[in-house]
Amino acid sequence: MSDSAFPSPAAFALSQALMEIDEHIAPAGWDTPVRVFALVRTAAALASDTSMAALLSDKAKDEAKNNEWSLLSIEQENLPASTDLADLLAQIAWPEEVDGMAMSTETTILPPEAQKEAAAITDPTELAQFAANHPGRDEMRVVAGVLRSGESWCVGRLRSHDDPDDLLMSRDLAPSLLEMMAQTFE
Repeated sequence: MSDSAFPSPAAFALSQALMEIDEHIAPAGWDTPVRVFALVRTAAALASDTSMAALLSDKAKDEAKNNEWSLLSIEQENLPASTDLADLLAQIAWPEEVDGMAMSTETTILPPEAQKEAAAITDPTELAQFAANHPGRDEMRVVAGVLRSGESWCVGRLRSHDDPDDLLMSRDLAPSLLEMMAQTFE
């Protein structure tokens, strides 16, 4: 994907960071818990902690020198207990040094004709059962990211097409999730 397809160098850097996160988490397979990552500009991270250079590849260090928006992802461990994504995200706030965040989550997706039927179901338990039992369902792992500066992007991988060459990429893949993630910077 060329950087000319993006509205800004920051958005392109975000897309690259999300693809790297997808590549990092893919070996764990499916049915994994939510994972959260802080995103920081690599050059700033190296400037504040010179020992970090030993942990990065030469390619990452060169990229940091040549691209001010090169991003480093730092997985957050010991996430707070939560009942769902909205509850988890409501408990997260980032210090000024963090330029963005990314998270991976899995969701069930339905074909368009089933989405209309699902939209009419108001009971969350009934909706979950409908989605889980629908013969046309698929599962998607979404790696979503937002930057403090407002850019957002998503990378998705379908369980039925679990191949790094078949990633779905868009700003509109998970708009509600991106909106909740952006609120962690307010």
